[in-house]
Formats: sequence, structure tokens, C-alpha cells
Amino acid sequence: MEEKLSPIASRNRIRVLIAWDFDSTGMWLLPAIQERDAISDAKSKKPKEVESGTVYDSRFLWPDFLSNELRNLIQGWNDEGSELYGPLAVQTEELAAERVTFWQEGKRLAESVFQELGPDSTVWYQSSDGIFTKLSFNELT
Repeated sequence: MEEKLSPIASRNRIRVLIAWDFDSTGMWLLPAIQERDAISDAKSKKPKEVESGTVYDSRFLWPDFLSNELRNLIQGWNDEGSELYGPLAVQTEELAAERVTFWQEGKRLAESVFQELGPDSTVWYQSSDGIFTKLSFNELT
């Protein structure tokens, strides 16, 4: 029998990275070792053996963890990053200033994710130099 993960039950232990990437959502789930193993095992199975709602069914990952408003803000932020860093972006002084603001907004969104998920969650964010920084509960209180 496959172990099913309930988004509500696992909400307090979720690990998330807020990071821009071209044509993505800007949100990355960092599964625990047990979840990674289950996902890896599931990928080796034939599609007909995969049941909806199991740990490797990605449809459950975001809908119950974050509010629609926050998910939409993160998606908008990621889309803005595609305009600032994507293949059609042209380097200008104005664009450089917008990029500084963009990364500050990414950190603010990561803080909002942390507040929604609670102090037992782990939230990382990407800074302008590409470094991933882990938020701590003490930073936000």
C-alpha cells in the first residue's frame, strides 16, 4: 500500500525554496529524504501503477500549502524575473535598479511563505548573487 501525504498533515514540516527560474513558478518543494525516496521509487513504476494522491503525484504540492493570493504573487514575481533576466532582457541602468528591487521582493515573498507555513517549516530564498539563504523564525519576530 502506498503512503499518502496529506498537505495539511505535512504542512508544518514542508521545506520550500523561493527562487527565480525562467518559465517556472518560482516555488520549489524540497522534499525530506523519505519523500525523495518515495518519489524516486514512483518514477520507476509504470504510469498505470501510479495512483492519484500518492507522494509522487505533484498535483497536491501547492494548492493546500499556500494561499491563492501568495501563490499568484510568487508566480507574478517569477514572471517579472523572466522579463528582467530572460533571453530578451537588455542590460540598462534602469534594469539594474529594477533587479535590486526584484530580489528584495523575492525575500519578502519568502518571508510571507514562512509566515503562512509556520515556524516548523523551512524556507529558503535566492539572492541576487545566486546564494540561497535560509530564513529563521527569529528574523521575522
